[in-house]
Amino acid sequence: MAEHNLKTGCNYTRARTPVELVYQESHPTRSSALKREIRIKQWPRAKKLDLIDG
Repeated sequence: MAEHNLKTGCNYTRARTPVELVYQESHPTRSSALKREIRIKQWPRAKKLDLIDG
């Protein structure tokens, strides 16, 4: 997060600061985390906002 906000992170977030972490999950493996990320990215915006709100 600090790298993104200092504009030393990836190019996408460099132009879109400040970056804020609004949701986080733990997963036992990187593979399962990436699969969950793909699943969430396919959801409509309303469902993602519900997930963030708890």
